[in-house]
Amino acid sequence: LEGVIEEYTLATGAHVSPGQDLVVFREADTDLRYQSDLEARLTIAGSRIAAVKARIAEIDALRTDLSRRQTLYVTWHTAVLETEIEELDAQLRGANVRLDALKRAFDQQTRLRARGMASGNDLDDAAAEVEEQVERIRELQAKRDGGQLKLHALNDGVLAGTDGTNTPYTRQRQDEIGLELARLRDDLDVHEAEWRAITNLLAKDRETYRNRNRVTLSSPVAGVVWRSAARTGRPVLPGDEVLEILDCRARFLEAYLPEGLMGTIALGDLAEVRLVGDRHVFRAPVISILGNGARFDHADLAARDTAPKTGTMRVLIQLDGEHVGYDAST
Repeated sequence: LEGVIEEYTLATGAHVSPGQDLVVFREADTDLRYQSDLEARLTIAGSRIAAVKARIAEIDALRTDLSRRQTLYVTWHTAVLETEIEELDAQLRGANVRLDALKRAFDQQTRLRARGMASGNDLDDAAAEVEEQVERIRELQAKRDGGQLKLHALNDGVLAGTDGTNTPYTRQRQDEIGLELARLRDDLDVHEAEWRAITNLLAKDRETYRNRNRVTLSSPVAGVVWRSAARTGRPVLPGDEVLEILDCRARFLEAYLPEGLMGTIALGDLAEVRLVGDRHVFRAPVISILGNGARFDHADLAARDTAPKTGTMRVLIQLDGEHVGYDAST
């Protein structure tokens, strides 16, 4: 396979056990276009969510400011209307006092006219003044009633329009803001649902990517890392050697004997062996006989004499588990 090593943490000499994961490898040409598209869509969805949240905060601030200004306006306008009503009440009291005086004057002119002591013009003038004062009182009362209606309407959140009609302006604006906030929150729910859906798709695709074209090499035997060309991020081509494990179970003893003994020793003969530092003598079979200069086709081994002795032959003797114990910690 051609690809890249994704995970490798073992060092040369590390002990491994059968089935242990050694190298994680990913085959080349894994398509990431769908994952890149999802990441771009996720970024766009996040930007939309941020924009809607900013607009909601802006509208909320507008609603708070409108409520504050409404309270300020109602407080101020209520004070103005109450002052105007108080002034109109005072004017009405004065106008009624004057009306009573004019009525008394008219009654007096009427009595004088009956006695022939006043002209008809004086009586007409007195009557006209009474009528004018009555009309004046009606106007003042109408203004007071209008001011009182405005005051009640203001307390109900209805503000007087500039065209002379009554318009529930503040409530209308609050309703408009409430509708706008509801619409924005609906948009936010849609964008957040889209963001969650894309996030789930992206997580699934990343999980699929982690498993797709992914090969884990495991150790077939117990042993040690003898030679390694693996490292994280290294490109690998078909046929490349990645890792070599030394199987510590395949052990043997190499001995040197005079070449003159060639022909007197055969494969399968039992040799008596005593290892240095050990008094125990055991018998083990001969598995290979090589003359001086013979080609040695065995793989690199843990112990290998690179300079064989002249005039000697090399004899390999098999070592089984009962001959030499294997300490995995060394």
